[in-house]
Amino acid sequence: MKPKVAVVVSHPIQHFCPFYRALTQDGRIRLKVFFGATVGAKPYMDRQFNTMIVWQRDLLDGFEHVFLPGSDEVMEIQRPIRNRHLARFLSEFSPDVVQVYGGYHGLSRSASFWAKARRRRVLYVSDSELVHSRTLVKRAGHFLVLPALFAAIDGFLTVADRNEQYYRHYRVAADRLFRCPFPVDEGRLLVADASRSEIRRALRVRLGIPSSAVCGLIVGKLTAGKCVDHAVRALQRLRTRGKEDNFWLLIAGDGPEREKLAAACAGAGLEDRVRILGFVRVEELPSVYASADILIHPSSHDRHPLCTGEALFVGLPIVASDRVGSVGTSDDIRPGRNGLVYPWGEIDRLCEAWGRLSEDEALRRSMGDHSRQIAAERTMRHSVDGFVRAVSAVLGSSRAAATLVAPSQAGTGA
Repeated sequence: MKPKVAVVVSHPIQHFCPFYRALTQDGRIRLKVFFGATVGAKPYMDRQFNTMIVWQRDLLDGFEHVFLPGSDEVMEIQRPIRNRHLARFLSEFSPDVVQVYGGYHGLSRSASFWAKARRRRVLYVSDSELVHSRTLVKRAGHFLVLPALFAAIDGFLTVADRNEQYYRHYRVAADRLFRCPFPVDEGRLLVADASRSEIRRALRVRLGIPSSAVCGLIVGKLTAGKCVDHAVRALQRLRTRGKEDNFWLLIAGDGPEREKLAAACAGAGLEDRVRILGFVRVEELPSVYASADILIHPSSHDRHPLCTGEALFVGLPIVASDRVGSVGTSDDIRPGRNGLVYPWGEIDRLCEAWGRLSEDEALRRSMGDHSRQIAAERTMRHSVDGFVRAVSAVLGSSRAAATLVAPSQAGTGA
């Protein structure tokens, strides 16, 4: 009999649902997902994007799932989600393993308590790292509390280097860490990369960007922490280097900083060199990546942004601040190989990295090729295999683990 795994999560998330589908198609476990909110499955207002969000229609296809009673009453996923019906639903499914996302939501804590009370295994996922600054009080509190909390977890599905450093810092043994890259639904991205020339030409004509321009791209919510204004300031300095026609900036995203950014561009005389696209739907994003030359990520704090993983599959080199959590020797951004990393806030260093990649076509191509090679190590197949490996390990030598030995090749993007 296949091991049964319950995933307990706040709401349908557009890059995790294809992962649940791939796990189901893989066939080595029986997966059921328990959602605490319908946000994402139904249109909702995202206050950070400042727009109504509607994910793709097939978001929930291909995997077993249930919305807990009362889930349609939850309007704010930024606030802790609890559900008094969860224990009953878990008991009816009776999973061997329960997977939770962090400890912020009461939903996750309730699922962990349910599992431990019945001697079921718990897998834990987060993108936490030690890069961003925290107060001394908070650091001390975490060091006192987290080791005890983590001791009750059977296995940790880790994103990559900095995430693993975080767990080791809080005394989690290496044999409880299982690499499981955040899933990227790479199919559309690979199609876009294969048709890059045609897509690039068409989108650039529509946006009025010259075919010869070297275009930097920023993807994400336009909030203060994304520091998109740093890129605007860097672009202004790049224009003084004598090759101003070559440097352009494409911004795919919306949010509270949009008007301020537009005003900053106007004030710097950059309206003709910056294109702010607003919110871009998931199915349209691959074309945006394919039309650009460099991904730029100047955030002050970004644990493990999805865009750095997506950029790999269309062969983009990356310029990122050192506060981005996806930097590491075996992560999305590998300094000197497919990316250039600069100290956050140092606009001259951002300008230097961006200018270097823009002006050196051979370096840009080489780093882009390395991005594709790294993408091959972080496919949906790797995410599925990492998850199944963790399930097998926490179940140990039990009868349920015996079915996990031979992987299936079905539906995982291999």
